[in-house]
Amino acid sequence: MSRRTNADEQPPRPARQSQRPRRAPAPRDKTPSPQPAAPPRAPRRRRQPAPQPVPPVDPDEERARAPAAGRVRDVFDADEPEPDAPVGDAAAPPADSAGEDHDDGEFFPEPAPSTSPSPSPDRASPPHGRRRHSPRAGPHASPSPPRRDRTTARARSTKANDIWTFYQTAADGVKRDCVFCKQHHSANPQGKEPKSFAPSTSTGVLRRHLFERHLEAWVQGCDRLRIPITATEALPHVEAYRGKQNGSSNNGSATDSAKKSPPFSHEAFVDAIVEWIVSDDQSINVIENEKLRNIFLMLRSELKDSDIPHRTKIRKRVMEIWDDHLDHLQDEMAITDTVLSAITNMDFAAAGADDFVPGGAEPRTFLDAIARDPIATVRTSVRVIRASSLRRQYFSEVLRALHLRDLQLLRDVDTRWSSTLIMIDRAVLLQEAIDKFLTETQDLKKYKLSKTEWEALKAFQRILSVPHAFQQRLSAETTPTLGHALPAFEAMISQWEKQQTRHPETADIVQQGIDKLDDYRERVEDVPAYILSMLINPAIKLNWFERYRPEKTQSVKNLFLREV
Repeated sequence: MSRRTNADEQPPRPARQSQRPRRAPAPRDKTPSPQPAAPPRAPRRRRQPAPQPVPPVDPDEERARAPAAGRVRDVFDADEPEPDAPVGDAAAPPADSAGEDHDDGEFFPEPAPSTSPSPSPDRASPPHGRRRHSPRAGPHASPSPPRRDRTTARARSTKANDIWTFYQTAADGVKRDCVFCKQHHSANPQGKEPKSFAPSTSTGVLRRHLFERHLEAWVQGCDRLRIPITATEALPHVEAYRGKQNGSSNNGSATDSAKKSPPFSHEAFVDAIVEWIVSDDQSINVIENEKLRNIFLMLRSELKDSDIPHRTKIRKRVMEIWDDHLDHLQDEMAITDTVLSAITNMDFAAAGADDFVPGGAEPRTFLDAIARDPIATVRTSVRVIRASSLRRQYFSEVLRALHLRDLQLLRDVDTRWSSTLIMIDRAVLLQEAIDKFLTETQDLKKYKLSKTEWEALKAFQRILSVPHAFQQRLSAETTPTLGHALPAFEAMISQWEKQQTRHPETADIVQQGIDKLDDYRERVEDVPAYILSMLINPAIKLNWFERYRPEKTQSVKNLFLREV
């Protein structure tokens, strides 16, 4: 057989491939198909109690029950037995209740529909179902106490006759003078000037001045005028004085008198309630308790319910006692103020105070310069220069003419720590410019300081820099500083004693600050917190006591072991 040629045999055509790219298969949707919504469930209907036959009611009996039926029943009446129910049987649910829910034998009636507006949508609604009402909720809760208006001045008690009787308005018509101090000064004009008190001084400070400085005259004056002394802080001193007058033993008189009950008065009654609430950590609302008020009425027959203070008066009295305590604490801690009061009149540093005008001839000695009060003079100079924009601009031109930095003068205020020292520092730095400015300004020449007054001002700068340095040392924000209090007091006293030796002309001024610091240091040493904070400080421990207080080292060890 003859073989066919290639022309006779056709080869198979290759499969035609598409030029389009193939699409990836779509992922299979595995989300279950939505089920048809279930029909809404009908709300569960509570089983209604079977109606009870209403027995006939006698008209007389109905009138007798009318007052009791006038009160709306609430959730607290659910457990009360009916008047006709036999004693010992469980209280049956009322027949007019909207429904019941049995749970271990408990019955909770449906609350009556509220007539109040709907609650805010921002507040979460309580879960549906049974609700247990708290005794503190709803109409049973006491209204919140009114907020204290801090913008108004603290109200003074009009019944503090044991204070205001012995104070009178000073010659300036603003401050108050102690009557006894003025009598002593009249008898001895060469003695110390009588102390005056600002109008904002609290009654606690005024009373403390009377029983600490003029106890005998004050008690006799109150007895003669038949003014009762009921203040808690004054009673121990008064009783101790009366005990001495009666010839009784003085052993433990302060302690025994503190335990005696003071004579009854409205002020003493309020103070006793405040002391009990604070010392026992009670709520101020406890005074609204009806049982407690009934006890007060039972103990004193002539007492009325209107005489018993409410929480608003208690809160006000607590704030008054707290303000008095702060004033007393400020007086005790005013170490720098004690020094300032010896070298300048701080009344001119108050807001709205008049300008100080130096008087007398030009001082020749250091004591004469102190008498002219150079600090008050600089304070007034700073104020008059800063009061006008033209003067400030001219003062800047004077600084540029003297090739000094263009700095502004700083004025002190009586409410800022170390502000007097900061004012003196800036004035000493710009002394040349201040003298040139005051010399070239005709109406301000009277405020120019002499060379002796500038030397006195620099001496005051040296004295005030000591408490300022330790104030900065104890004002850290991130490091505990309580353990450095006692070492700081010791170092301050040491620095001031060195200044007394080097500068004897200011020794009397510095001694007043040392006396105040010694008094405060003795009080601090009796507080265990200061000692314990030193012992747990790795940088101090017992080293300071072994060096400066070796006689107290053993007692400090015993204190630490006892507290641990």
